[in-house]
Amino acid sequence: KYFEDKEGLFLALVHRLTARNRKRLPELLAQSASEMPPQQLLRKIATFVINDFPRDEAIIRLMRLIIGESERFPHFAQTFVREIEQTMIETFAAYFAKQTQLNLGDPMVAARIFVGSVVHYLIVQQVLHGSEILPLERDRMVDGLIAVLTAKAESPE
Repeated sequence: KYFEDKEGLFLALVHRLTARNRKRLPELLAQSASEMPPQQLLRKIATFVINDFPRDEAIIRLMRLIIGESERFPHFAQTFVREIEQTMIETFAAYFAKQTQLNLGDPMVAARIFVGSVVHYLIVQQVLHGSEILPLERDRMVDGLIAVLTAKAESPE
């Protein structure tokens, strides 16, 4: 009744369920970028996302639905990628481009590595119930990811 079609309803649901995180991540980057070294800021954001995601059963169910129905409804999956993944990746790419001390050759690739690693961890551990099959403690995951992204910055030349 309130939406023209299923896509409009789906998009509204995606926006509603992800509004807090879509708002919070750019705020964290903007507030902390000048105050914190990248290693500390990236750790803070990754930890926030990994801690916050499992608390929201609705977003976990949405992710399961999107994965399960992506073949039948590719447009819904693409909408999710466009609205969530693309926004996060572009936000982090802009951040990484400003962090010249990290010596990252391609900020867009670095952003995909960061976002992709966190999202993959959440999908395997939470969405696909893989925490018993592939256990990995949050801090170990975050520390390893930060080490990979900052290795060039910390290595002597």
